Amino acid sequence: MKKQKGYGKFHINRVYRDLIDYSDEGICYFNAQGNCILANEEAKRILAPLEEPYGAEEVLTYIGWAEAEGENPRRCKVHFGGTDYHYVVEYREIRRQNKSVASYLKMRDYTEEMAVIETDRYAITHDSFTGLLSREGFFERVDEKLAQGADGVWMMLCSNIKDFKVVNKILGNTVGDKILLEEARLLKNMVRRDSIYGRIIDDKFALFVRKEYFREEIVKSVLEKMQGTMRNNMYRMHVHVGIYEMNNGPEKAQDMYNKAKIAMDAISGNYHQIFSYYNSVLMERQLSEMRFMTEFERALDERQFVIYLQAHTSFNGRADGAEALVRWKHPEKGILPPARFISILEDSGQIRQLDQYVWEEAVRLLRDWKDRGYEEYYISVNVSIKDILYRDMYEVFTNLVETYEVNPARLHIEITETVLIVDMDKIISLIKRLRAYGFVVMIDDFGTGYSSFYLLRNIEADVLKIDMEFLQKQNDNDIEKNYKEIVLRTVIQIARELSMDVIAEGVETEEQARLLVGLGCRRFQGYYFHRPESVDEFEKKYFRM
Repeated sequence: MKKQKGYGKFHINRVYRDLIDYSDEGICYFNAQGNCILANEEAKRILAPLEEPYGAEEVLTYIGWAEAEGENPRRCKVHFGGTDYHYVVEYREIRRQNKSVASYLKMRDYTEEMAVIETDRYAITHDSFTGLLSREGFFERVDEKLAQGADGVWMMLCSNIKDFKVVNKILGNTVGDKILLEEARLLKNMVRRDSIYGRIIDDKFALFVRKEYFREEIVKSVLEKMQGTMRNNMYRMHVHVGIYEMNNGPEKAQDMYNKAKIAMDAISGNYHQIFSYYNSVLMERQLSEMRFMTEFERALDERQFVIYLQAHTSFNGRADGAEALVRWKHPEKGILPPARFISILEDSGQIRQLDQYVWEEAVRLLRDWKDRGYEEYYISVNVSIKDILYRDMYEVFTNLVETYEVNPARLHIEITETVLIVDMDKIISLIKRLRAYGFVVMIDDFGTGYSSFYLLRNIEADVLKIDMEFLQKQNDNDIEKNYKEIVLRTVIQIARELSMDVIAEGVETEEQARLLVGLGCRRFQGYYFHRPESVDEFEKKYFRM
């Protein structure tokens, strides 16, 4: 029996030893004096830089037990031979009668798993195209810096290339990619080591930098270098930069970026300004916009939005139609002009809801005029790029005139020149279909640059509405004024040769009106002739004539 018991004990010990030797964990046993009395092959592989026999204190120091975070087990990292190795380590003492009689150590190697995790994490936190931090990586890195206690005053900057989609449409994605890569390169070279920068999305980049290191002139010079990568007569690059200064203690990176973006968006239509700083005025605007968005849906349901009409007239004031412009008849604030709400709706993506509302109101009014015997008057409505990109405008307009039984020739559709540049083939096809159905198509805000003459060769519209904003500039010398008159005369002549009518919009003075008449223009829209007015005022003024 004793021999059997002895044999059984030997057999069990052998099994234990085999389990330890073939374990995928490194295992070490230490006696009461801390000397290693057993180490399996995996433990010897992990502890290869150490010489045998191992001591418990020596092994724990090498494995980084004291520096590792957590309780037991802990995640430890060992740097050896230029490589980081990662282990999950468990260390236990065996005690009897409150006395340590032995200890053991278990180590599991998860270096390969960590490499996969870090690769996946890099893909998430870095932009694969430029190599900069991605949106997630940028915000995370900024939040980490603030959590560590970033001293001093810091600034959050965000940038945006105005109408960047136009670059890809006109010059191709290769040129657009080149510009983005150049911006990333210049950003890397410009910033100091402790700054954080990244590509948030598309052509939007962000920079978190100490205030003492920020200089407008340096950023401006970088932007000028970037503009030099693309010289083309059809597109002039302009970059806007929004800036938020962190001066009220740490904030979330996302919140600071949003404020910088609000500052940037505030100058989105300004080609003369590069930098915009977030301030109390913009903060109040932000709060106002938030309040506005909560009111918008209800205002639509309650039909608080009304259309005003600005007449298209001859020089003697005779009108044959008008452009529909929207106003908000607010129950508390009175009549609000579009400048108070259009840009907010564009940023939120809800402009399409308002556009649809205005189109239907215009067609309702045309049906009312038809029933009352005033069908000779037309109404023009505006179509934005978002309308065209996200819905079938041919179906929308044909359904409207069929539903209300209105002559499509009475509904004039205004499409801006910039929309044409963004997706010319699609818009030209749409214009042909609309005209074939019977609608009158106007090209709105027609400019005087190279791109405009280029477009004239391709579009077949009924009316060109010439943007007169360039005439508003003051202090032009005689040469500049003469150049503008030549361009205007040329556009009017070309339009007529292409069987297109011309309307000059934005006419504000008698001098402008007479100049245009002398250049061959016969139809006008602007404050010199008539301001936008309510439907009742328009009807009283013109239906009597």
